[in-house]
Amino acid sequence: MIAKLKESEIYEFIYKNRYVFSPPFDQKVNLSQYTAKLAKFAVHFAIYNENEIIAFAASYLNDKNKELAYISFICVDSRFSGKGYGRNLLNEVIITASDRGFKKVQLEVDNRNKNALGLYYSLGFTDASESQTSKILSLNLQ
Repeated sequence: MIAKLKESEIYEFIYKNRYVFSPPFDQKVNLSQYTAKLAKFAVHFAIYNENEIIAFAASYLNDKNKELAYISFICVDSRFSGKGYGRNLLNEVIITASDRGFKKVQLEVDNRNKNALGLYYSLGFTDASESQTSKILSLNLQ
């Protein structure tokens, strides 16, 4: 499930699935800069259907003190949502972070994304902080 994706593959997946997010993901970030950063610094997790990426997550596992692993991006192609792929990706990120000695995993989620919130809470994530539009959720690993 850990995969080293090319910058172009990350860009293509996120661009194709930008409308899964509200507002569309490319309206929140500069997609070229964002995918370049993910390609260079993040650990990639992908699920394929034949040769097509249908689910993708990117996590920063580069904290030298091993305090915090951060899930920067997770998305399942809408054609494949509700089939457990998001849960599988998250579990793989959590296991990888734990195996590498990290103490905590965090992510940010839009307050309105009830499906994602339900998934994260079901895996043991708890609220760490909240703004008007999003929550930071945290999962203790140790």
